[in-house]
Amino acid sequence: MVRRNLILLAAIAASSLFFGGCATTALNNLKTIQTEFSAIDRADGIKYAPMEYAQAEVNLHMANEECAEEAWLDLKQCEEFQGIARAKMDAVLKKIADARKQAPKKAEAPTPPPPPAPTPAPAREPAPVAPSSATPAVAPAPIETVESVKEEMRVIVHFDFDRSAIRKDAVMSLKEAIRFLKANPGSKVRIEGHTCSIGTNEYNMALADRRANSAKRYLVKKAGISPDRIETVAYGEEKPAKPNDTRKGRQYNRRAEVVVTK
Repeated sequence: MVRRNLILLAAIAASSLFFGGCATTALNNLKTIQTEFSAIDRADGIKYAPMEYAQAEVNLHMANEECAEEAWLDLKQCEEFQGIARAKMDAVLKKIADARKQAPKKAEAPTPPPPPAPTPAPAREPAPVAPSSATPAVAPAPIETVESVKEEMRVIVHFDFDRSAIRKDAVMSLKEAIRFLKANPGSKVRIEGHTCSIGTNEYNMALADRRANSAKRYLVKKAGISPDRIETVAYGEEKPAKPNDTRKGRQYNRRAEVVVTK
């Protein structure tokens, strides 16, 4: 009886190791596909292969949901969505490459001759200035307005692709917001969540909301800021700070901004 139980426990452990290994492989494959897809110029994808680009985008999001680390893995669905995304992504790359090969090369325009040098005008003697005993006026010091304070305290927190967790490099930015809120106990802020343009509008609005609330939770739990002083709003991909047609632009747009409202 004891031997049978030991054999059963060993089989369960081996099965867990096998499926755990499969899950890790699936997650690594998904990250590889996501990295390669992010490197594709979105403008080229939409221009030369709009159908394949959209299908690859959707299946990547579906694969991400099925392969989420925090969920029980459905390996069959995860691998199926990955396979479709990979095939559509390869089709996008092929169409972009074919289109670039067929595009006619523009002939270089001849360099125009340089314009003739202008004839210098004759120098004029400066008019005499009468001496003045009046004291020169001193410009008044600029007055710090509420709007200038709002503009100075704008904190930007960046996120990884399709993620809402606070990164280590974002902690210093949030500490700046904490210092401001503690130094100005009567002030209030709004945290605006944003995304890049990859994904559907509905998905990006939900992701932007998660990012804004993630930053709010940090201010409330880590610094004890009253939640009544913080409102959140999700803009999704509607207000990009940089153009979404480059990888760097999309990386910058995955953000939350803390702005003063009072």
